[in-house]
Amino acid sequence: EKSAEDIPIVPREEKRSVGSVSSAVYLQYFLNGGSMAWLILLILSNLITQVAYSGSDFWLALWTNALEGETTRCAGNGIREIGFTLPPLIFLQVYGALVGAVFILSLGRTVLFFMMCCVSSRRLHDKMFQAVVRAPMRYFDTHPIGNSLLNIILLNMTGIIAMVVFINPYLLIPTVALGVALIFLRRLYLHSARDIKRLEGITRSPVFSHLSTSLHGLTTIRAFQAQDSFVKDFDDIQDLHTSSWSLMLAVTQWYGLALDGLSSCFIACVVIACLSAQYQRSGDVGLAIYCSLMLTNTLQWGVRQSAEVENQMTSVERVLEFSELQPEQPLVTDEDDNLKSDWPSSGEIEFRNVSLRYDEHLPLVLRNVSFNIASGEKIGIVGRTGAGKSSLISCLFRLTEPTGEIIIDGVDIGKLGLHTLRKNISIIPQDPVLFNGPLRKNLDPFYEYPDEELWDALDAVQMKEVVQASPDGLDHSVEEGGSNLSVGQRQLVCLARAILSHNPILLMDEATANVDHK
Repeated sequence: EKSAEDIPIVPREEKRSVGSVSSAVYLQYFLNGGSMAWLILLILSNLITQVAYSGSDFWLALWTNALEGETTRCAGNGIREIGFTLPPLIFLQVYGALVGAVFILSLGRTVLFFMMCCVSSRRLHDKMFQAVVRAPMRYFDTHPIGNSLLNIILLNMTGIIAMVVFINPYLLIPTVALGVALIFLRRLYLHSARDIKRLEGITRSPVFSHLSTSLHGLTTIRAFQAQDSFVKDFDDIQDLHTSSWSLMLAVTQWYGLALDGLSSCFIACVVIACLSAQYQRSGDVGLAIYCSLMLTNTLQWGVRQSAEVENQMTSVERVLEFSELQPEQPLVTDEDDNLKSDWPSSGEIEFRNVSLRYDEHLPLVLRNVSFNIASGEKIGIVGRTGAGKSSLISCLFRLTEPTGEIIIDGVDIGKLGLHTLRKNISIIPQDPVLFNGPLRKNLDPFYEYPDEELWDALDAVQMKEVVQASPDGLDHSVEEGGSNLSVGQRQLVCLARAILSHNPILLMDEATANVDHK
């Protein structure tokens, strides 16, 4: 069988979706922002706001025509005079009420949409975080660390187009032509832009991963004078990301230029149609040109934003992919209730035909391993690098699920919840892990022990004097990763943490490699 060092840990190529973002992604995004009732309320608020917005423009045109005493079209081929009896103050009051309604409704619509997006983002982030935290360890070995808007746009365009066609029906022809051209242009743009956006997101991850790896291994890199090699690797990764990002910017600029050209052609058609029309009232002409300008701006903004939304929804797509990661086994099971409160009391360990592979397509690292460790025994496992020593630890903590049986004090740990199992076994790792915060929290994360026991544990590992020398004592701040402590001191802190837990089983993975033998 191949040893553990012969099993390569190759980062898997990240999954990249192709084609358009599915409607299921949009639906999950908005449903995470609230219930279906909230979504219906958002759509209704958009509809009512657009009615008020279009009504204010139409009322302004009526007011203008009334003041000029112009004629208005009626059904048939003839025209008739309209005698307006409303005083100017009524027009002003109605127009002011419509403008006020537009302001209030627009504000309410925006606040509602913003709240839904915030809630959805928070919920999706929580789901992704929970899924990543519960993902199996193999995932981290193989992966680098590192339409409501459309409804608003459609409602705006529908209201504007309705007024334009009402004023001059012939304007429907260039409007339809503009819509068809913009739809074609949008599809042409999205066909390339969304895949470029996905590619940019995928090429960005290795940049952060390489940077994080370089920072953590900076001492080793300098010791072996490997700076040039790491700089070259970083340049290659960064060049790949920069090229995809630059391509994204170029495609976006081309898209904007094409939209500007189409909009200019449409406005020219509207002006020509208004100048050539007979019996056209000045208020209607002004409203037609104003609405045409609004329509082109809305179409440009709408097409740009709809394309940008689809590009950005690829990020939601990736978040949903993370939130659907296959989790580890349950943290708590029914078997936990049958355990004695003092389990494990003696710490007897028995392996029965245990086999382990790190992934389905990889060969076995352990094959049919069987042995017994009696209570109170101190066992050392010796072997060359990659012989599988750390794999035995993975089996005991079920970091990777083995086959066979592992019995501790008569209980098959494969039937226990991971939380119950792992809290009853202590480990001092080869690479000690400390968290940003006070030393007290690193020793006792759940604040279960009094200060006296914390000091006794530090005294047992000969760290008491070092901590007492600090003005803050147990509240001494530990920087991220314990960077303000030596590697040996970090391992001693981990040893003190293991002593505090009072577990009868203690695993030590080269725990004294960085500790002074004194």
